[in-house]
Amino acid sequence: MPSSPDTTLLSREQLLAIIRIQTEIAKLGLDLAQVMALVVVKSLDLISADGAVIELAELDEMVYRAVSGIAEGQLGLRLKLSSSMSGLCVVTGDIQNCRDTESDVRVDRKACQRMGIRSMLAVPLKYADSNVGVLKVMSKTPNSFNATDEAMLGLLAEVLGADMFFAAKYAENDLFHRATHDQMTGLANRALFFDRFRNA
Repeated sequence: MPSSPDTTLLSREQLLAIIRIQTEIAKLGLDLAQVMALVVVKSLDLISADGAVIELAELDEMVYRAVSGIAEGQLGLRLKLSSSMSGLCVVTGDIQNCRDTESDVRVDRKACQRMGIRSMLAVPLKYADSNVGVLKVMSKTPNSFNATDEAMLGLLAEVLGADMFFAAKYAENDLFHRATHDQMTGLANRALFFDRFRNA
C-alpha cells in the first residue's frame, strides 16, 4: 500500500497551488474525462514537466486516457502492464522515479527516444482500495524529478483518486466509461475515438 505524500517537503506556495487545482477539479463535478484532462495540463507547471499522462489499467494493459505536452498525440496508447514502469507502479503501489530512460530497465527505451523522454515520475492512482492507474510526468532531460516533485504529484494523485471514487460512486460505476464518454450527453469522447482508432 502506498504511503501518503510527505507534505513537509512542500512550501506554502506549492500547497496553495494544489488547493487551486483541487478547486478547479471541484468545479468540474463528476466529469472524469474533463478532470483528467485538467490534471495532466496542470501537472506541467506544477512539476515543471515537459509532458504528463494519466494511464488506466485495463485488463493486462496500461492505456493513455489523458495526455499533455510531449505526450500529445499519444492518447489511447496501450502498453503491457507486465513490462512497463507504469504497470510496476500499479502492481506495487509505489512511486516509480526513472532518472534516465537510457539506462533504466523498467522503460521501453525506443519508445522514450521517439517521444524525446529522458526521465519520468509515476505515482499510483488509488480507487476503492485498488491501484487503477498512474499519474505520470515526463521530462526531456535526465534527473528532472526529486522528492519534492514526488510529494507534489502524490498529493495531486490523491485528489484525482478521490474524484475517481466519487464519479463512479454517484454516477456510472465504470471508470472506463467515465473516462471515454461525455458526462452530459453520454456520447463517446476523444479518448474513446483514439482508443478505437489505435485498435483498428
